[in-house]
Amino acid sequence: MTILDNLNIDHRVSTAVAPEDIGKFGGFTSLPVRIGKHDEIANAACAQVLKDWAAIIGDGRDQNCEGAGLVNRTGNGCTVAFCETLPERIEVLTYWTGLMALWDDSAESTNAIEAREKWDLPIHKFFAAVMEDPDFKPKTPIQAIMLPWVQRLLSTDPKLGLVVLDVQRQYYEQVDTKEVDEFKTVEEYLPYRKADCDALLWLTLLRYGLDLNLTDAELADSDHIASTGMGHMALVNDYWSWPKEKATAQQGGRAMNAVNVIMREHGLSEPTAHEHLKTLIADMEQRLVSEVNRWLAVGEKSEEARRYVDAIVLCAGGNMYWASSCPRYNAHRAAEIALALGA
Repeated sequence: MTILDNLNIDHRVSTAVAPEDIGKFGGFTSLPVRIGKHDEIANAACAQVLKDWAAIIGDGRDQNCEGAGLVNRTGNGCTVAFCETLPERIEVLTYWTGLMALWDDSAESTNAIEAREKWDLPIHKFFAAVMEDPDFKPKTPIQAIMLPWVQRLLSTDPKLGLVVLDVQRQYYEQVDTKEVDEFKTVEEYLPYRKADCDALLWLTLLRYGLDLNLTDAELADSDHIASTGMGHMALVNDYWSWPKEKATAQQGGRAMNAVNVIMREHGLSEPTAHEHLKTLIADMEQRLVSEVNRWLAVGEKSEEARRYVDAIVLCAGGNMYWASSCPRYNAHRAAEIALALGA
């Protein structure tokens, strides 16, 4: 019996990755992985992100963000992490995620003050304005690229679409408000990092993609599982993105990464700290499995609540699988990954 067997969910639009293939590119997870069946829709959405960015923003960032940071030969980041997303929602969800990847790269390439002033706060104000005025008209290129997809998000699902917008509004109000040197321990760092890498958006997009209208009581009942899942996603992101973030920092940008904190907290070298991060991820993973099993053992759970928890587990496993081979984090391992793919 696996954790997914215990949740007893009928997976409708995804196929399982064989356990022996999950670690094919260096991933280290015992969590299950599934891939959605609509990769072509997701990849087309990524191509549209890059086309729109080039036409509307025009700063060349699209030339340095292959596949909007999501396209991967083993599966688009959204069809892997959000594998059970309904077919009619995968396009808008993927476009949104790809746009945020370009945004993230743009902000990381500058110092924190410039990132806040140029990228974060304008978007925070934009989301707030759109939520207040349904007839909002774009006044800047940033607003022009986002507004059609905000409208699409809301027209597809007005209720959950507003939840997504509010999460994004809060994110851009808080992101880039701290430097990695401010954290002495991983315990201090992780709550901020979960917010900083927009893990709450991931959870919200899971609900949006699956059309899950959970009650406040159901969300509260599974909140500890969601929090642990976010922690796993954040640390996995840090593990695989470290080479990319380190290179960005060396070119005058910034790196918000657990490796920095572990080096300082334990007095470790960079390679040893990077390896130590694997242990923290494995511990977080075991905690996630234990929490899910304990949750299932207490009281009756609705199918929607079980589907949400199932999606969190699959997102955590899928994030590891995708991050271990995606071009966004693994340009330095291109030959190794091509060999594993049989290319």
